[in-house]
Amino acid sequence: MRNQHGVRMTAPPLVSAIVPTRNRSEMLDGCIASLAVQQLPLDDYEIVIVDNGSSEETRRVVERWMRRLPNVRLEFEPIRGVCRARNRGIRSARGTILAFLDDDVLASEGWLAALVRAYERWPGVGTIGGPIRLDWRGARPRWLPPDLDHWFSALDLGDQPRLLDDSEAVFSGNMSMLREVVTNVGGFATRLGRKGKNLISNEEPELLSRFREADYGVGYEPDASVVHQVLESRLSPLWLIRRVYAQGRSDVILKRVRGEGEGENFPTRTEAVRMLFEAAFRGWRHFVRRFPTSDNKAGLVIAQGIRRAEVLGFAREVLLPSATASRGRHTERRGCSSVKLAEALCEHTSVR
Repeated sequence: MRNQHGVRMTAPPLVSAIVPTRNRSEMLDGCIASLAVQQLPLDDYEIVIVDNGSSEETRRVVERWMRRLPNVRLEFEPIRGVCRARNRGIRSARGTILAFLDDDVLASEGWLAALVRAYERWPGVGTIGGPIRLDWRGARPRWLPPDLDHWFSALDLGDQPRLLDDSEAVFSGNMSMLREVVTNVGGFATRLGRKGKNLISNEEPELLSRFREADYGVGYEPDASVVHQVLESRLSPLWLIRRVYAQGRSDVILKRVRGEGEGENFPTRTEAVRMLFEAAFRGWRHFVRRFPTSDNKAGLVIAQGIRRAEVLGFAREVLLPSATASRGRHTERRGCSSVKLAEALCEHTSVR
């Protein structure tokens, strides 16, 4: 078999590294460079770049790598959406193990080798992820406390390899799975995940829930580490508030995709209006009292914004469902009453 430039490739590799991308050619170049120096022999893995409607520069970057390496391939997904691009990668991949990276992520040299060892260690798992560390590409924002790093896709579940319980998840910026398993359970839900500037997420927990329903374990391998390069455009309080607001919306969309968007486990419109009102207006008196004496005024403002933004996003999506929020085909689950759900969300985000 030969790639698009006629360079001979061996028959099926063990691992397919899949990178969806759209108009971030400079960062993509660095991502491919990190994949080019993996500790596995080149014959053991392929690099599949899925272009999700980029400009010509992205194609030129990939074609330069295709001329240098025999294991680089370029695929196209014309319909916008990171989940659609990942699913295109799944369909076109030739490897037994599918390993996903985002285009703004750099893999450690031992990334793929660590994943291969982990699958050999745990024959019953369907998916394995690893730590994601952050590169601020300069100075870390002074206003950002470390406990908010997870909003930028940081992940650290410890320094020991282990199987995760149902409350834990890995992130798609460093996530792998067996091709046979994901083919059986279905790929990423296309009603979730980023589309252009849309910050909707939750595609990982939705897919992991289907893995677990099919009795496949989820593993964490600390040696399979990557670095997420945080874009300059995200280093502002406004982006963080948008991200948290979108998370509230994502939580509602996830429930609808799972078929939980109605009945006693879902808020009524009246309850959503109450949540909206409380998130917007409740608790400001306490904030005003604390602000003058606070040692970290910027942090206090950010904390208030985060606490309210997630509830506002949740309530907004209940009241005004997005086009992507139609009911899904996946197994329905029973939950708490709608009143308890609304109260739990307010309590979780500490709107006081």
